Amino acid sequence: MASPFLTRKRPDYLARAAWHDYSDRCIYLVTFNAAPGIPSFSTIEAENRDNNLSAVCRLSGLGEIINSEIRNLPSYFPHIGVLSHCVMPDHVHLVIFVRFKTDTTLGQIIASLKGNCSKAAIARCPSLTASIENNGLFRKGFNDKIVLKDGQLRNFIRYVNDNPRRYHIRKNNPQYFCRVNRILINEVEYACYGNFLLLRHCLISAVKISRRFSAEELKARYMEWEEVIRSGGVLVSPFISAAEKEIRDKAYESRAKIILLTSNGFPDRYKPAGREFELCAEGRLLIIAPARYTTRERDLSRAECLRLNALAELIAAQGAALALRNR
Repeated sequence: MASPFLTRKRPDYLARAAWHDYSDRCIYLVTFNAAPGIPSFSTIEAENRDNNLSAVCRLSGLGEIINSEIRNLPSYFPHIGVLSHCVMPDHVHLVIFVRFKTDTTLGQIIASLKGNCSKAAIARCPSLTASIENNGLFRKGFNDKIVLKDGQLRNFIRYVNDNPRRYHIRKNNPQYFCRVNRILINEVEYACYGNFLLLRHCLISAVKISRRFSAEELKARYMEWEEVIRSGGVLVSPFISAAEKEIRDKAYESRAKIILLTSNGFPDRYKPAGREFELCAEGRLLIIAPARYTTRERDLSRAECLRLNALAELIAAQGAALALRNR
């Protein structure tokens, strides 16, 4: 029997987990987007308190309508709770708790919310009537993430609450969140996300630890990596082994820069999260991935490890002389 975890063929807003009962008790992070041509739901304003950047959403009239309908959602579906939500300029996040099983699916709940928002918008903003009737207030479908383990709910709520700050940082530092869907490195296609200029840095060192290294060779490499970290250079690696990950973590903590090589491409709507987002915001991270993305999870083979390490050494050895070009 095929694994039920391979049923999502693409990371779009219409795919659902075939193994999951969407009418049962569960907690979800739901996201859906504004339709083309719809005015902004909100604006993002930054606040700097004690040198800590935060940001808030200032809702437009349309955003106020959507916000009100989200708050009213439990009145239509008493078995659910909205644990957190955020109305962003062009999309909406909400964390929904379905407290017990009913005949109503998550899809029906979201469809009802979208419909109520559209009706209220037409009633209160007549100028949007034609646009909503032709294209809708929101794009078709939604994305759902299911709470499957301890700590995930906390992470989902933190993500929703932090979304305005992340949005502000991305908009004000676009050079550090650059996504290049196709580049050529020595005639092989890759995708990149992050600070593309790290490939032009003057000091790049590949991190690879092998059991074949002599004690002297390993000591010399550690000295090299320590110096790269100290001087703010760039470490490039897939960081596969535990020892390599320790070096990566030290680089994270010491303000060094990272070129991270991965074995899978980026999904259509990929954005970094957690520590990787913060590194992108500081211009300290570039992720290089295969040109193609696959939903099938697989263990990293020895051949793939060798290929990634060879790519790291190529980038470190040739640096700015690499044959790089957009395609």
